[in-house]
Amino acid sequence: MIWVIGKIHSSLASYLSENSVPFGIFADATLNAKPHHALRVETLRLDSLAGITKQLDQLKLQDVTSVTVSGYENYVVAASYIAAYYGLPGLSVTAAQAATNKTLMRAAFMAYDPAITPTFASVRRWREVEEFLETTSFPVILKPAGLTKSLYVTKNSNLAELRANYTKLTSVLAGAYGKYNPIGTPGIIIEEFLVGSMHTVGGFVDAAGETTLIPMIADCLRASDIGVDDTYLFARSLPSATSNEVAAQIIDVARRGIAALQLTSCPVHVEIMYTSSGPKIIEIGARTGGYRPYMYSESYGIDLYGAQIANAAGKTVGQLRASKELNCCVIELFPKQTGKFERLSRKASITTLPTLARIHITAKPGEIIGRAQDGYKAAALLVLAGVSITQTKLDLEYIKGCAVFTTEL
Repeated sequence: MIWVIGKIHSSLASYLSENSVPFGIFADATLNAKPHHALRVETLRLDSLAGITKQLDQLKLQDVTSVTVSGYENYVVAASYIAAYYGLPGLSVTAAQAATNKTLMRAAFMAYDPAITPTFASVRRWREVEEFLETTSFPVILKPAGLTKSLYVTKNSNLAELRANYTKLTSVLAGAYGKYNPIGTPGIIIEEFLVGSMHTVGGFVDAAGETTLIPMIADCLRASDIGVDDTYLFARSLPSATSNEVAAQIIDVARRGIAALQLTSCPVHVEIMYTSSGPKIIEIGARTGGYRPYMYSESYGIDLYGAQIANAAGKTVGQLRASKELNCCVIELFPKQTGKFERLSRKASITTLPTLARIHITAKPGEIIGRAQDGYKAAALLVLAGVSITQTKLDLEYIKGCAVFTTEL
């Protein structure tokens, strides 16, 4: 039986149930676990590796044949430890830590090939920030070393802005890690701001470190690409608008980054900026990327969840080839300021867009919403899908211009 670590996404739970795959959940004790049709749910404290061993000793489970994570990066280290406990295919703890800690990740990239990563520094005090600025010009990115979804990531264009954001980040860092990554060690990195187009690569690494990547990359639009002062990903789109030559360069750098981290027996989600000096890796996640199972299924008929289950069991994934080609674009929306959620402007007109496949307002009336760089998550999700690339682009442009939130400050 395959066991999902920490928390299971509803789409994976539905897939497992619909395909009659028996599964259990090692549920994060800090959450209110939902069974999601699981055959068994065991609640664990996942904030201590030593504590995990003690709890597993007490459970004495006999039906753990493979383990995986459901796209939640904060459970990757715990999953590696549980896989090792049962002698199952999985990441080494060292590789899992490198895949979830940007300081360790950047250091591994630098040691392997400095050309594939932006200039960066791990900083623990303001003086180290100033030392970094002696060799790197503005703008720069300041971010937590071990959090996801662009939480508390800031783009800084001058010293005053950077000092204010550094002070704010240090004041919330311990609490943010406690909430989103309790097993991680709080840390901060500063790095050069990369100018270029953003793309992602997905795939899997087997127990021998052999990598199978999806040949079709995804394109991403950052908030800054659409003139918004924030650091989240606004849209992810398939198929890519890049040339075959550029896509090949991006995939090659993704392979080198995976090798640098010595990843094994895991999905991979590689974020890359294509710059004037070539592809640079933003980060590599040892997990399926957000929305990617849905996107690749809709656009290309590729079954990422099936491949993930096979990979977790130590089986060969095979070639991830397309059986069709359609358009798919997933959009996350954030407000431009913090306030109480009231409504999404022009929601009625958005629902009439020809390629709109889904609209989901995650924020509740009266709930406080805000920017990703202030520690908030998306307030709404939109999905565009269809045959016409032209129409998808037109609908995306419409959403860029009108999809804003009305908030009460």
